[in-house]
Amino acid sequence: MVGYTPIVNKTYITFLVEFLPEDSVYFRINGIGSDRPSRLALALNDPKFGWNWVKSIKEDGLEVPYVIGHLQLLRANDYLNGTYNEIMDEALFLLHPANTTARNMLKALLISRDLTLVGIANWMRLPWEVVRIFDQLFFNVRDRLDEPGYIAQRLNSDGVRLNPGADKEELLLLRAGFRIGAREVIRLGGIKANRTGQSNDELLRDFERETLLRANTCIRHGGEEDTGSPVVAAARALAIANKRIQRDEPPTNTLAQGFEELYKFHPVLDAIDRMIEPSVNRMIQLSQQSAGKKPGPSAPG
Repeated sequence: MVGYTPIVNKTYITFLVEFLPEDSVYFRINGIGSDRPSRLALALNDPKFGWNWVKSIKEDGLEVPYVIGHLQLLRANDYLNGTYNEIMDEALFLLHPANTTARNMLKALLISRDLTLVGIANWMRLPWEVVRIFDQLFFNVRDRLDEPGYIAQRLNSDGVRLNPGADKEELLLLRAGFRIGAREVIRLGGIKANRTGQSNDELLRDFERETLLRANTCIRHGGEEDTGSPVVAAARALAIANKRIQRDEPPTNTLAQGFEELYKFHPVLDAIDRMIEPSVNRMIQLSQQSAGKKPGPSAPG
C-alpha cells in the first residue's frame, strides 16, 4: 500500500535490510562484510537508516520496491530523483553544521515521551511535516522508545560515563529529554514562552520558580563550576528565606481551628439567620407600607 507510515522499529528495519545487496554501498562504506549479523548490526544501530537506505538504493542502481509504501521513504526517493520538495529541503537544512544546536534540541524533544510531534513542531517553529521527516529519516527514536538497547546506545554513544559534566551538548540534551522530559530540554535550551501583562506578584512568583528550576537543572546536569553559579546561590537564598518565614510564622490558633471545625457541623450563624429572618422581613414590609402612604390634607391654620 502506497502512502502510509509503518512503525520503523527493529522488525521493519530488518525487513528493509533484505532489499539491499550484500555488496551495497551502504555496507561497503561502513566496512561491513557479507555476513548478515554485521549488516543487521549496522542497520539496527543507525538512527539515519531511513535516509541512508533510500540513498543506497539509488546509488546501488536499484528502484524502491513496489511493496514499500512508507510515505517518508517514498518522498525522499522522489527528492533524490529530482523532484523538488520544500519540506525535504528544510529537513536537510537542519543537518547543516550551522544548525547544530537546533538539531540537537529537536533530537532531544523527539526522544522525550511527554511531547507530541505537533507540540515539538510548535516549539521549534517548524512545519509538522519537517519534524515527521526528520523523525523517520534522520533520527529514528520515536518508534523505538521501547527498545532499551537501542535507546541506551543513543544516550551513551561514547559508553556509559559517570561524569555528566563532561558530556557533549547533544548527549546532555538527549539524556535530559529521555530521563526528565521535554520541559527540561526547553529549559536547557533557554526557551521560554513570552507572557505580558503580569502583575508584580506574578512576576515575583515566576522569578522565584524559574530561579529554582534553573538551579535544579544546573545541579542535575552541570559540573562543579555550575553548582557554584549565581543562579544556584540565588536559589539557596530563596530556600533559606522560605525556611525562615515558616519558622517565624505565629503559632497556629488551635481554638479558632476548633470553632471552624464545629461550624462545619453546627452552622450557628445560619441558625441565627433563620431565627431573626421573620422579624427582619416584617420590618421591611412595614417600611414599604409606610413609604407607600400618600400624605393627608394639611391641618387648618
